[in-house]
Amino acid sequence: MRTPLCLLLSLILSLSGCSLPKDPESTSERVQGGTLRIGLLSQRMDATDQAALDAVAEAFSASPDIVDGSVHQLISMLEKGEIDIAIGGIPADTPFGEQVGLSRSYGTVAIGDEERMRVLAVRKGENGFLTRIEKVLPEHE
Repeated sequence: MRTPLCLLLSLILSLSGCSLPKDPESTSERVQGGTLRIGLLSQRMDATDQAALDAVAEAFSASPDIVDGSVHQLISMLEKGEIDIAIGGIPADTPFGEQVGLSRSYGTVAIGDEERMRVLAVRKGENGFLTRIEKVLPEHE
């Protein structure tokens, strides 16, 4: 009887210290009430990405600071923590999905003749940040 009780107590104590999901680089805390650094993949933000960006900035009470660049530049900047989000018609099946964290879909984007699910990208491992973002992204219609 004592062994199961000890195991249960050990499990409870070990889980009580867990606070998932986490941000190893503290992105949520840094952005909250500060600056949301955004990398824009296109020269002009469309209405779908603008609505997503507005919702995220409002949720964090953050001021957006936007830079544009090529996909390779922005993925590198995400990996280095130089930007917080990459946005701009990113398809869910992006080949960069292994290098970054991708949000749930919040719309579609035309790639050639195809409509694909649209996502935004964050630094890989910043799961707490991504979870907060996904709560406020517009619903896909």
